[in-house]
Amino acid sequence: MQSLITVDQVADYSSKEVGPIIVALAFVIGLGGMTAAAVVLCGWRGTKSMGVNWTQKRVEIVCR
Repeated sequence: MQSLITVDQVADYSSKEVGPIIVALAFVIGLGGMTAAAVVLCGWRGTKSMGVNWTQKRVEIVCR
């Protein structure tokens, strides 16, 4: 039986893009660090909001 779905012979599926993986990992580490800082500053359930201003390179943490 002939299938209509075939593997593209031109595409190289074994290559992985390292750049997006590194950027995603840096984002997750940054978010984790911001959350850890909020817990240290405000306590476990004391954080009201967190925000990042990328243009001014600031992190804003508001406690309850």
